[in-house]
Amino acid sequence: MDKNNSLRKAFYHLKMAGEYFEDVSRENPNTLAGKLSKIYTRRVKWMENDFKANPQLPRFATEDFKKDISGDILFHESISQKCLQLSESQKESLESLIDELLKGETINVIVK
Repeated sequence: MDKNNSLRKAFYHLKMAGEYFEDVSRENPNTLAGKLSKIYTRRVKWMENDFKANPQLPRFATEDFKKDISGDILFHESISQKCLQLSESQKESLESLIDELLKGETINVIVK
């Protein structure tokens, strides 16, 4: 298991929280929740930037971190929600498909 797995997950969830705080502040700009969410969004961004620029951390750790949190962080949640709707046999098929993709296999999908 990756020794930095918990750290990666922590920052993944931190980034997720930041996205949700931004949503709250956009959807409720003049409420207490909206105002507090703006503050929390800034704090999350500060933590992200602090980690990226921390000179005490090895370069590979910050590079991996930047790669992990770039792009659409909500993609993972969207996929997870869709997976919950699959039958058990569909879940098994999807897991096998992902395993093969991770091995570098070329996959041809036929939708019935």
